[in-house]
Amino acid sequence: MVGNKINDMEKYYAKRALEYENIYSRPERQDCIKDSKKILRKYFRKMNVLEIACGTGYWTEVISEVSSNIIATDLNNEVLDIAKTKEYKCKVEFIRDDSYKLDKIIEKMDSLFAGFWFSHIPKSKINDFLGLIHKKLNKNAIIVFMDNLYIEGNSTPISRYDIEGNSYQIRQLKDNSQHEVLKNFYNDKSLKDIFNNYGIEFEINILEYFWIIKYTKK
Repeated sequence: MVGNKINDMEKYYAKRALEYENIYSRPERQDCIKDSKKILRKYFRKMNVLEIACGTGYWTEVISEVSSNIIATDLNNEVLDIAKTKEYKCKVEFIRDDSYKLDKIIEKMDSLFAGFWFSHIPKSKINDFLGLIHKKLNKNAIIVFMDNLYIEGNSTPISRYDIEGNSYQIRQLKDNSQHEVLKNFYNDKSLKDIFNNYGIEFEINILEYFWIIKYTKK
């Protein structure tokens, strides 16, 4: 079992690349996934999108159906190699970049999307991360985050909390290796508390298994 360092989580997702999308085939989540896709298509119509932590491109495919173009980033070559094999409906440029630095993102974009990434940010790094992404966006850009709700009996149980209040899960891959992954869960109130100082025109969608928040950059 690995520790709670960020680079340990990166190694976990690199190792998980080939089985990453299995989570989206769970029968009980199909209606929620369908509703989520509908919401994202509404938000990103004709937008230039910066996608953070795009993974294998599952949600990149969805927003490409309506977007003008996408710059999609991830730190792991393993997931980017899979994402690059897919077909997209708009121009998509993949860039290997650290989500906490984004050194390679020069062009300012009209919108930002991060799916199932926000929950992995240590609470002490949230403000720095939000400040960074706002610098990469044009005035009045829209920001959209999507992530998991904690559903008792369906979500992987929380194994522990650290002194900062971050929660962790023990996850097992097909090779039977076990990994401790930082995974924080939020509700509508905690989301409002976090994002209230960063934007206006909030929309918070609480679905059966996921939450999606959209706001306009101040």
